[in-house]
Amino acid sequence: MKRSITTALIAGAIILASCSKDDKETDGGISDDAVEQLENTPLQANEVSDNMIILGATKNDGAPPTPNDGISLDLSGAENTAFLSEGFNIPLSSNGNLVGAYLQIKANDGELADSYFDIDINANQAGKTASSILKSWKEKSGITRKEDDVTLDVDFEAAIEPGTFCYVLCVYDGEGNISNPQEVCVTVESWGGKSEAAGKWNYVKEDVTHDGETESYSVGEPDCYVFTDFCANQEEYQASECYTLEYGILEINTDGTFSLDFKGEDENLNYEASYNQCEAVYDAKTVYRVQTSGYWAYVDDENRLTLVGYEFSIEEEGASESETLEDGEGELVYDGQAFFDGNMLKILEEEDEDGDGVSDSTYEYFFEKD
Repeated sequence: MKRSITTALIAGAIILASCSKDDKETDGGISDDAVEQLENTPLQANEVSDNMIILGATKNDGAPPTPNDGISLDLSGAENTAFLSEGFNIPLSSNGNLVGAYLQIKANDGELADSYFDIDINANQAGKTASSILKSWKEKSGITRKEDDVTLDVDFEAAIEPGTFCYVLCVYDGEGNISNPQEVCVTVESWGGKSEAAGKWNYVKEDVTHDGETESYSVGEPDCYVFTDFCANQEEYQASECYTLEYGILEINTDGTFSLDFKGEDENLNYEASYNQCEAVYDAKTVYRVQTSGYWAYVDDENRLTLVGYEFSIEEEGASESETLEDGEGELVYDGQAFFDGNMLKILEEEDEDGDGVSDSTYEYFFEKD
């Protein structure tokens, strides 16, 4: 399977979160230390609870029903990061046939909100559909993502500012079983957050390491999959399918915005003609350009870069499509490790192919600053 910089920049779990771009705030170019101080500010439980949007939820006064530990709850994959006017996701799993969840906000000092959310899980999941342009964009970009058992979508109103809070969650089934509650603490990140990241970054190459061997793929060079196939007379013929990235540009701005622009071409085999003629016959090369823009954040102590997109476009063989996402439709373009060192940026992706918890393959993507 082909790998390219687009896989690293587009891969990850998709957040369908709230927010209109007009409501967002950025760090406005303030210092990295000031941004960090803002993000460490404790938030009041009722303030957070009163400014949350949870699809399929009913807000009730008081405390949730008493749990009976009738089913399990695993929040080991829960996120500790949320974003302004965006919110966060809660990936969870359980041994029960879940129908709902109870969520209550808790301040850092232990104070609980005066109300809680009763979330209909099916209704919350129902909002997670992608439009045709986004499906096409993901396919062209090589997007992959891990499917969780259930992922709750929790969104913010614009009134929630950078800071920290916790939430207490339990889940329930249709038979009256309620899991024991678990607590997770969250930091609401500012957009931006690392002055060194700002600039125009040109993609240079990709290094792929597997079983101790490393291969490099530079921009402008074809990345080909070579294979042998059978033809009509049962003989074999050799063919290849190639992808070439002409350029890739990631522009990161001090106001918390970013843009991503890459252009490439595919050379694909015409399987029917090749089968009949018993030799490789290719379709005309397909040239395309994919662009997106939105907001970025960087968590310095985790070397974690997050890109959330709101405008997407595809140009392919003279035809073009574009889409601007509205409230509740923000796309998580990338969320993973990124290392800035002067004029060099390295994005690192590791893959555990057999699920044993050990990385089997490493993908390193290198950029140079203009």
